[in-house]
Amino acid sequence: MPSGRRALIDLSFTEPYFLDRDMEFGVDLFRTTTDFRREASFDQAQLGSQVRLGYALSERWRHQVRYGFRSDKIEDVKTEASRIIREQEGSSTRSVVGTGVIYDGLDNRLKPTDGNFLKLDFDVAGLGGSERWFRQQVEYDRYFPIFYDWVLRLSAREGYVKGIGRDVVIADRFFIGGSDLRGFDSLGIGPRDIATRDALGGNFFYTGTAEVTIPFEISSDFPLSFRVFTDVGSLFTIDAVDPNIVDESSPRVGSGIGVSYDSPFGPIGLDIAEAVVKEDFDETEFFRINFGTRF
Repeated sequence: MPSGRRALIDLSFTEPYFLDRDMEFGVDLFRTTTDFRREASFDQAQLGSQVRLGYALSERWRHQVRYGFRSDKIEDVKTEASRIIREQEGSSTRSVVGTGVIYDGLDNRLKPTDGNFLKLDFDVAGLGGSERWFRQQVEYDRYFPIFYDWVLRLSAREGYVKGIGRDVVIADRFFIGGSDLRGFDSLGIGPRDIATRDALGGNFFYTGTAEVTIPFEISSDFPLSFRVFTDVGSLFTIDAVDPNIVDESSPRVGSGIGVSYDSPFGPIGLDIAEAVVKEDFDETEFFRINFGTRF
């Protein structure tokens, strides 16, 4: 999901051959502070940890189980913020048990040109903590070599969170926009308070991408690639009722071009996109700079 301005401390340890087997054991500790004041009139602080265990089901398939505990704090809420956000100011906790499977059939993990990648995740919060919900997410990527070194990527994402006996709070909702729906600002689509213009997040989202990448190396020391893309997506459903909330499930579409440079520290990209299909209350942007890989 897209984020606002973020400060992050993330400590991770992974033992890839736990107990001398093809079994991966890991521990994650993190603390983040994200400034959503421009998009949604609040800051969010997170503090948490997670332990995870993964193992191979076959050459391509892996399974993971995990447990995490996280505390979220909605703070520095603007006085003119949406009533929905002001009512959720303060701290909440969630104890989360999760499982997931991954199929990796890509020819190259960092720069794929052919193959499939599939990830399914299921998480339940409620064994302790203040929040209770079920969440499911799916990611799928398919790569095709189509002409010389040109590569077509087709991607799909989908996610759903449902409260168990209580509403889903803003800290557990999905947000869409920015790098996952180009042409739209971070938190640019989905349920919104039209009186304050605050993004409120949603319980259900989907995105899809069709993108053609064209390598263009000026020299071996300056590898570039160009791309042409179309993104489609939507974000909707919110556990709140207010006459100022707009919540439309209609698909949004962004289309454009981009260029990336494969630096020694990872890809650096610039995308120029137009929001081709949008709602009047959506927030759009014309260009975006991205750092890092998709994985």
